[in-house]
Amino acid sequence: LTSLDGTHYYYDDTTETNEIDPNDLEGEELYEESPYVLIIDQFEEIVTTHPDRWQEREGFFRQLAQAMADDPMLWVVLTLREDYIAPLDPYTHLLPGKLRARFYMQRMDHEAALEAVRRPAANYGRPFAPGVAESLVDNLRQIRVRSAEQPDQVGTTSGQFIEPVQLQVVCFQMWENLKHRPLADITQQDLVELGDVDKALGQFYEQALTRVLAQVNVSEIELRNWFESQLITEAGTKGTVYQGAELTGGIPNNAVTMLADQYLLRAEVRAGGTWYELVHDRLVLPILQANQAWRLEQPLLQIAQAWIEADRNPAMLLEKQQLKRALEGNWRGLGPQVEEFLEASQTAQRGKDEARRIEHERLRQQELEQAQALAEEQRKRAEIQAEATASLRRRAWLLGIFFAVGVIMAIVAVTFGILANRSRAIALENANLAATESARAIAAQQTAQTEATAAALNADAYQNVLQNQNATQTAEAESMMDQNQAEAQELALQANSLEATITAESELYASAAEETATSELPTELPTPSNTSDPPTPEAIYTATATPTSTPDRSPTQTAEARATELAGVRVEQTRMAEQVAAPIQECQIEAQGPFSNIATRFQERLGCPNQAEPTTGFFAEQPFQNGAMYWSSILELFFVLLGDLQEGQWRVFTKAEVDTFNPNPDGVACEATVPEGLVQPIRGFGAIWCAQAEFQRAIGFATQDEFGVSNNLLQIFENGYILRDNQTRTFVLFDNGTYLRVE
Repeated sequence: LTSLDGTHYYYDDTTETNEIDPNDLEGEELYEESPYVLIIDQFEEIVTTHPDRWQEREGFFRQLAQAMADDPMLWVVLTLREDYIAPLDPYTHLLPGKLRARFYMQRMDHEAALEAVRRPAANYGRPFAPGVAESLVDNLRQIRVRSAEQPDQVGTTSGQFIEPVQLQVVCFQMWENLKHRPLADITQQDLVELGDVDKALGQFYEQALTRVLAQVNVSEIELRNWFESQLITEAGTKGTVYQGAELTGGIPNNAVTMLADQYLLRAEVRAGGTWYELVHDRLVLPILQANQAWRLEQPLLQIAQAWIEADRNPAMLLEKQQLKRALEGNWRGLGPQVEEFLEASQTAQRGKDEARRIEHERLRQQELEQAQALAEEQRKRAEIQAEATASLRRRAWLLGIFFAVGVIMAIVAVTFGILANRSRAIALENANLAATESARAIAAQQTAQTEATAAALNADAYQNVLQNQNATQTAEAESMMDQNQAEAQELALQANSLEATITAESELYASAAEETATSELPTELPTPSNTSDPPTPEAIYTATATPTSTPDRSPTQTAEARATELAGVRVEQTRMAEQVAAPIQECQIEAQGPFSNIATRFQERLGCPNQAEPTTGFFAEQPFQNGAMYWSSILELFFVLLGDLQEGQWRVFTKAEVDTFNPNPDGVACEATVPEGLVQPIRGFGAIWCAQAEFQRAIGFATQDEFGVSNNLLQIFENGYILRDNQTRTFVLFDNGTYLRVE
């Protein structure tokens, strides 16, 4: 330092520096206290800012000079850009020393940069090999200039200065990559592999953007586009952008200030305003490369730009899972184009969802109407079936009555046959008696006539006459006996004819009853066990001509006996008719096989079976926390049982219903958080589980994956089902929506 008045000093680089021996200072007056320094940085702003208050500048310099005069320990250092020294000349006379003590601080040149690169590395045992440090420094001082011979072309050349921050960034990156290697010289290969200047500067740029985006409300795409459009020209050189009241080229001023504080930008004050530019041309290419790499990692941005270039073609909009993933990402920093694209995609998706909902509602309404029509048809069929069943039962009762009447008539016919045989025998007996009595009467009459005639005739004549009369009487008697016998035989024939008529009528009634029963009843009615064959008719008596004595029996006694016998026959007929009634089956099909006892036990609630034997085939099962699901591939039915599988609620779904629940039948129907150790159902079971929220809450998660079996049994009844699963558990499913496990 050089002083002209012994009080004020300034730096003079032309003065030789001589070392001072402390012993030479003996006797000199030393300061009792140490001096202190006031440093004012960027002092050029006193003339670049607030040009409207230029009259107040002189007062500031006078106050500064007075402060230094009042305090001898106060030193002032003013730092400013060299191109603003001249505007301060009008005020130099106001300050002590008139600002003659000056020190020019040059920017980092080639030699200083080499020193900064080599010496720290050598001190830590990693010296640069010859020529390596020079390559690094030359790379950092490259600038882009327009050719004088060809103004439309821009090339690169070595500049005079290197930006210290960039040098620090590149060296730090290379040092971090080398610290885990053994100590050795830093070679050209190390510089290529570990000290990539473009990569290091690109990372420096990315880190600066990350800090700004975290604190300033600006989108990332806008900030990156601002660098390319405002700070980099079309020729690839540095550009400048003016700072307004709130925005600098469309970016908030606070964001620009933060970028300048991180030595990415440099502010220059001129013409009463502040302009910003990149600190060095060497940042241009790394910034462009970093932005391009970022865009390649943002396919959503490319899709949005392609959509805009295609006149916003609706076919290019995102939908369903693609739209969902895009909205879950960090799309808000991608700019207004992406925001518009996603908004259009959401609007289109809402329209599709609404159309799909309307179509689904239409299909559901159509299915509901079809189900109602089917239910109405089934109801009508049930009514027709019930009416047919009632009619069949009435016919069965009538046929039973007809059959009983036929049996009774058969019994009556048999009885009348017996009575006819007896009447025929009595008729024959009476005919014989009549013939005998008639012969006796004729003989008595002839005897009386003979006796009267004999009295008048003589004995000889009487004898001849008597002989002739005897012959005549004998012939007449024989003729009378023949006549009586013919009458008796005619009576017998009439009796036989009566018996045949009664028997034929009985057989006709019985045959008609059997034919009607066979054609109308579902099963043959049982033949009464107490019906016996009609008794064999007694032998027909044949009248003889031999006179017999008159029997001791009057006609009155014969009629009473016959009445008594007829009453007994009627009592027997009534008893046999009462025993004819037989039980009538109510079901056309009887349950057989392993479920026959259960079907009989619950017949009142289940009704009749639709098939005699249970259905088997391929089944699928899946147990749940609170129930189970079953699938019958033959019947294409899904059964859902809720509860503890002892008793509870159940529901059945058709395959057509389940297909409408899930657009992805072979995968997962919905997304759910599955607890550890449990399973989310898929395919048909998963479709029911996802579509039926009440079932999902009631049945819980599955305890294992679904599995196929072939030994399950299922039988369908009028009012429910009987189901046996892979664990031989048997469930009775009633049509009121409840089930019961049975043994």
